[in-house]
Amino acid sequence: MRVDAWLDVACLYKTRSEAKRGCEGGKVEVNGEHAKPHRMLREGDRIRISRGFGRYQDVIVRILIDQHVKKAEARALYDDVTPKPTPEEKHAHYLWRFCRDIPRHGRMAVFDRSWYGRVLVERLEGFCRADEWQRAFGEINAFERELTEHGTIVLKYWLHVSHAEQLRRFREREATPHKRHKMNAEDWRNRRKRAAYEIAVGDMLALTDRENAPWLLVPADNKRYARLEVLRSAARQITAALDE
Repeated sequence: MRVDAWLDVACLYKTRSEAKRGCEGGKVEVNGEHAKPHRMLREGDRIRISRGFGRYQDVIVRILIDQHVKKAEARALYDDVTPKPTPEEKHAHYLWRFCRDIPRHGRMAVFDRSWYGRVLVERLEGFCRADEWQRAFGEINAFERELTEHGTIVLKYWLHVSHAEQLRRFREREATPHKRHKMNAEDWRNRRKRAAYEIAVGDMLALTDRENAPWLLVPADNKRYARLEVLRSAARQITAALDE
Protein backbone atom coordinates (compact mmCIF):
# COMPACT_ATOMS: atom_id res chain seq x y z
CA MET A 1 0.00 0.00 0.00
CA ARG A 2 1.31 3.46 -0.88
CA VAL A 3 2.47 5.57 2.03
CA ASP A 4 0.40 8.63 1.04
CA ALA A 5 -2.78 6.53 0.86
CA TRP A 6 -2.12 4.90 4.25
CA LEU A 7 -1.36 8.23 5.95
CA ASP A 8 -4.74 9.49 4.73
CA VAL A 9 -6.64 6.39 5.86
CA ALA A 10 -4.90 6.47 9.25
CA CYS A 11 -5.97 10.13 9.66
CA LEU A 12 -2.37 11.21 10.15
CA TYR A 13 -3.03 13.76 7.41
CA LYS A 14 -6.40 15.34 6.69
CA THR A 15 -6.43 14.31 3.04
CA ARG A 16 -4.42 12.16 0.65
CA SER A 17 -3.31 15.26 -1.25
CA GLU A 18 -1.89 16.72 1.98
CA ALA A 19 -0.12 13.42 2.67
CA LYS A 20 1.33 13.49 -0.84
CA ARG A 21 2.59 17.05 -0.36
CA GLY A 22 4.09 16.03 2.98
CA CYS A 23 6.03 13.22 1.32
CA GLU A 24 7.14 15.40 -1.58
CA GLY A 25 8.23 18.10 0.87
CA GLY A 26 10.50 15.74 2.79
CA LYS A 27 8.28 15.69 5.90
CA VAL A 28 7.75 11.91 5.94
CA GLU A 29 10.37 9.27 6.65
CA VAL A 30 9.94 5.50 6.51
CA ASN A 31 12.52 3.48 8.39
CA GLY A 32 14.85 6.48 8.52
CA GLU A 33 14.65 7.39 4.81
CA HIS A 34 12.67 10.19 3.16
CA ALA A 35 9.62 8.61 1.55
CA LYS A 36 8.10 9.51 -1.80
CA PRO A 37 4.29 9.29 -2.07
CA HIS A 38 4.48 6.01 -4.02
CA ARG A 39 6.69 4.27 -1.43
CA MET A 40 5.09 0.94 -0.55
CA LEU A 41 4.49 0.20 3.12
CA ARG A 42 4.66 -3.03 5.08
CA GLU A 43 3.32 -3.83 8.52
CA GLY A 44 5.97 -3.00 11.09
CA ASP A 45 7.42 -0.06 9.17
CA ARG A 46 8.33 2.93 11.33
CA ILE A 47 7.15 6.33 10.07
CA ARG A 48 8.34 9.73 11.27
CA ILE A 49 6.23 12.78 10.34
CA SER A 50 7.55 16.31 10.73
CA ARG A 51 4.83 18.41 12.38
CA GLY A 52 6.76 21.69 12.26
CA PHE A 53 8.38 23.79 14.97
CA GLY A 54 10.91 20.99 15.56
CA ARG A 55 8.17 18.51 16.51
CA TYR A 56 7.84 14.98 15.14
CA GLN A 57 5.32 12.18 15.37
CA ASP A 58 6.63 8.62 15.28
CA VAL A 59 4.30 5.71 14.51
CA ILE A 60 4.66 2.02 13.72
CA VAL A 61 2.36 0.57 11.04
CA ARG A 62 0.21 -2.23 12.47
CA ILE A 63 -2.59 -2.67 9.92
CA LEU A 64 -2.70 -1.88 6.20
CA ILE A 65 -6.19 -1.03 4.97
CA ASP A 66 -7.27 0.83 1.85
CA GLN A 67 -10.66 2.13 2.95
CA HIS A 68 -11.52 4.97 5.30
CA VAL A 69 -12.69 4.23 8.81
CA LYS A 70 -13.88 6.47 11.62
CA LYS A 71 -11.20 8.65 13.14
CA ALA A 72 -11.47 6.85 16.47
CA GLU A 73 -11.01 3.50 14.72
CA ALA A 74 -8.08 4.75 12.63
CA ARG A 75 -6.00 4.93 15.81
CA ALA A 76 -5.91 1.11 15.82
CA LEU A 77 -3.98 1.09 12.53
CA TYR A 78 -0.72 2.17 14.18
CA ASP A 79 1.19 2.45 17.44
CA ASP A 80 2.16 6.00 18.34
CA VAL A 81 5.70 5.87 19.69
CA THR A 82 6.38 9.61 19.69
CA PRO A 83 8.83 10.46 22.50
CA LYS A 84 7.48 12.59 25.34
CA PRO A 85 8.60 16.24 25.50
CA THR A 86 12.03 16.60 27.00
CA PRO A 87 12.49 18.51 30.28
CA GLU A 88 14.23 21.18 28.24
CA GLU A 89 11.18 21.61 25.98
CA LYS A 90 8.78 21.68 28.94
CA HIS A 91 10.65 24.38 30.81
CA ALA A 92 11.80 26.61 27.93
CA HIS A 93 10.09 29.89 27.05
CA TYR A 94 7.30 29.30 24.53
CA LEU A 95 9.13 31.28 21.80
CA TRP A 96 12.19 29.06 22.10
CA ARG A 97 10.80 26.20 20.02
CA PHE A 98 10.00 28.58 17.16
CA CYS A 99 13.42 30.21 17.18
CA ARG A 100 14.95 26.87 16.22
CA ASP A 101 12.92 26.79 12.99
CA ILE A 102 13.43 30.36 11.75
CA PRO A 103 14.74 29.91 8.19
CA ARG A 104 18.24 30.84 7.09
CA HIS A 105 18.89 33.63 4.58
CA GLY A 106 17.32 32.80 1.23
CA ARG A 107 14.94 30.22 2.73
CA MET A 108 11.31 30.38 3.81
CA ALA A 109 9.12 28.67 6.40
CA VAL A 110 5.35 28.46 6.90
CA PHE A 111 4.02 28.41 10.46
CA ASP A 112 0.43 27.35 11.13
CA ARG A 113 -0.77 29.31 14.21
CA SER A 114 2.87 29.73 15.26
CA TRP A 115 3.61 31.74 18.40
CA TYR A 116 0.11 33.23 18.28
CA GLY A 117 -1.18 30.09 19.93
CA ARG A 118 -0.12 31.75 23.16
CA VAL A 119 -2.80 34.46 22.86
CA LEU A 120 -5.47 32.20 21.34
CA VAL A 121 -5.64 28.48 22.21
CA GLU A 122 -3.41 28.68 25.28
CA ARG A 123 -5.34 31.70 26.53
CA LEU A 124 -8.79 30.15 26.10
CA GLU A 125 -7.92 26.62 27.21
CA GLY A 126 -6.16 27.80 30.35
CA PHE A 127 -2.76 26.45 29.28
CA CYS A 128 -1.10 29.62 30.56
CA ARG A 129 -1.86 32.21 33.25
CA ALA A 130 -3.60 35.50 32.45
CA ASP A 131 -0.45 37.51 33.10
CA GLU A 132 1.48 35.23 30.70
CA TRP A 133 -0.81 35.67 27.69
CA GLN A 134 -1.23 39.38 28.40
CA ARG A 135 2.56 39.79 28.46
CA ALA A 136 2.86 37.78 25.23
CA PHE A 137 1.60 40.62 23.00
CA GLY A 138 4.67 42.71 23.80
CA GLU A 139 6.97 39.68 23.57
CA ILE A 140 5.62 38.80 20.13
CA ASN A 141 6.00 42.35 18.83
CA ALA A 142 9.60 42.46 20.08
CA PHE A 143 10.34 39.04 18.57
CA GLU A 144 8.96 39.98 15.16
CA ARG A 145 10.80 43.30 15.26
CA GLU A 146 14.07 41.44 15.83
CA LEU A 147 13.27 39.20 12.85
CA THR A 148 12.52 42.06 10.47
CA GLU A 149 15.50 44.11 11.59
CA HIS A 150 17.63 41.08 10.81
CA GLY A 151 16.23 41.07 7.27
CA THR A 152 13.47 38.48 7.59
CA ILE A 153 10.21 39.21 5.75
CA VAL A 154 7.31 38.42 8.09
CA LEU A 155 3.90 37.82 6.46
CA LYS A 156 0.86 37.23 8.67
CA TYR A 157 -2.56 36.10 7.45
CA TRP A 158 -5.84 35.61 9.27
CA LEU A 159 -8.30 33.58 7.18
CA HIS A 160 -11.78 34.34 8.42
CA VAL A 161 -14.61 31.82 7.95
CA SER A 162 -18.09 33.03 8.88
CA HIS A 163 -20.23 31.36 11.52
CA ALA A 164 -22.71 30.11 8.92
CA GLU A 165 -20.06 28.79 6.53
CA GLN A 166 -18.27 26.95 9.31
CA LEU A 167 -21.53 25.24 10.28
CA ARG A 168 -22.19 24.31 6.64
CA ARG A 169 -18.73 22.74 6.32
CA PHE A 170 -19.12 20.80 9.56
CA ARG A 171 -22.48 19.37 8.49
CA GLU A 172 -21.19 18.54 5.03
CA ARG A 173 -18.27 16.61 6.50
CA GLU A 174 -20.54 14.62 8.80
CA ALA A 175 -22.88 13.82 5.91
CA THR A 176 -20.08 12.75 3.53
CA PRO A 177 -18.71 9.25 4.27
CA HIS A 178 -15.15 9.92 3.07
CA LYS A 179 -14.97 13.18 5.05
CA ARG A 180 -16.39 12.03 8.38
CA HIS A 181 -12.96 11.13 9.73
CA LYS A 182 -12.12 14.86 9.72
CA MET A 183 -14.74 15.60 12.40
CA ASN A 184 -14.90 14.77 16.08
CA ALA A 185 -16.46 16.08 19.28
CA GLU A 186 -13.54 18.46 19.80
CA ASP A 187 -14.51 20.42 16.66
CA TRP A 188 -18.02 21.05 18.01
CA ARG A 189 -16.67 21.92 21.44
CA ASN A 190 -14.39 24.54 19.95
CA ARG A 191 -17.23 25.93 17.85
CA ARG A 192 -19.20 26.62 21.02
CA LYS A 193 -16.30 28.82 22.10
CA ARG A 194 -16.44 30.89 18.93
CA ALA A 195 -17.57 34.08 20.70
CA ALA A 196 -14.63 33.85 23.09
CA TYR A 197 -12.26 33.19 20.20
CA GLU A 198 -13.57 36.24 18.34
CA ILE A 199 -12.69 38.43 21.33
CA ALA A 200 -9.22 36.87 21.54
CA VAL A 201 -8.67 37.30 17.80
CA GLY A 202 -9.72 40.95 18.02
CA ASP A 203 -7.17 41.53 20.78
CA MET A 204 -4.50 39.75 18.79
CA LEU A 205 -5.08 41.77 15.63
CA ALA A 206 -5.30 45.09 17.45
CA LEU A 207 -2.21 44.57 19.59
CA THR A 208 0.17 42.86 17.14
CA ASP A 209 -0.56 44.64 13.85
CA ARG A 210 2.66 46.56 13.25
CA GLU A 211 4.16 48.32 10.24
CA ASN A 212 7.10 45.90 10.13
CA ALA A 213 4.81 42.84 10.45
CA PRO A 214 1.21 43.75 9.49
CA TRP A 215 -1.77 41.43 9.50
CA LEU A 216 -3.74 40.74 6.32
CA LEU A 217 -7.36 39.70 6.92
CA VAL A 218 -8.67 37.38 4.20
CA PRO A 219 -12.36 36.47 3.78
CA ALA A 220 -12.21 32.67 3.49
CA ASP A 221 -15.78 31.46 2.93
CA ASN A 222 -14.68 30.90 -0.66
CA LYS A 223 -11.63 28.63 -0.47
CA ARG A 224 -10.40 29.39 -3.99
CA TYR A 225 -10.60 33.14 -3.44
CA ALA A 226 -8.77 32.89 -0.09
CA ARG A 227 -5.93 30.82 -1.50
CA LEU A 228 -5.44 33.10 -4.50
CA GLU A 229 -5.58 36.22 -2.32
CA VAL A 230 -2.87 34.85 -0.02
CA LEU A 231 -0.66 34.02 -3.01
CA ARG A 232 -1.22 37.42 -4.65
CA SER A 233 -0.59 39.40 -1.47
CA ALA A 234 2.48 37.32 -0.60
CA ALA A 235 3.94 38.02 -4.03
CA ARG A 236 3.29 41.75 -3.63
CA GLN A 237 4.74 41.96 -0.12
CA ILE A 238 7.83 39.91 -0.88
CA THR A 239 8.51 41.87 -4.08
CA ALA A 240 8.12 45.19 -2.29
CA ALA A 241 10.45 44.10 0.52
CA LEU A 242 13.14 42.88 -1.88
CA ASP A 243 12.96 46.12 -3.88
CA GLU A 244 13.70 48.28 -0.84
